[in-house]
Amino acid sequence: MRLRRTSEFQYVFRRGKSVANGQMVLLVARCRGRSRVGFSIGKKVGNSVTRSKVKRWMRESYRLLAPLVRPKVQLVFVARSQSAQASFQTIYQGMYTLLKRSNCLMETDE
Repeated sequence: MRLRRTSEFQYVFRRGKSVANGQMVLLVARCRGRSRVGFSIGKKVGNSVTRSKVKRWMRESYRLLAPLVRPKVQLVFVARSQSAQASFQTIYQGMYTLLKRSNCLMETDE
């Protein structure tokens, strides 16, 4: 369910469409298989402890949102430096908003 190889990330960076907010950037590319996700947290975000915390929060946010994500998309979330000061709830809301804006969420009967 995760993107692991550099070539997989490069495919999404080259072919994907991007949507951004203050905490992160979402790149979306279509694919043939099931939905997969990758996370990129650069050194501008902070030291290793901070980067690890942001990555854990992003992974957990996606885990909660994964049942709502459309099949056949590859997603890469790139953390921005502002995500270091954000709370878990802010990261979760930001991720939900980006997925909704990029039309990656399945239609619900709300």
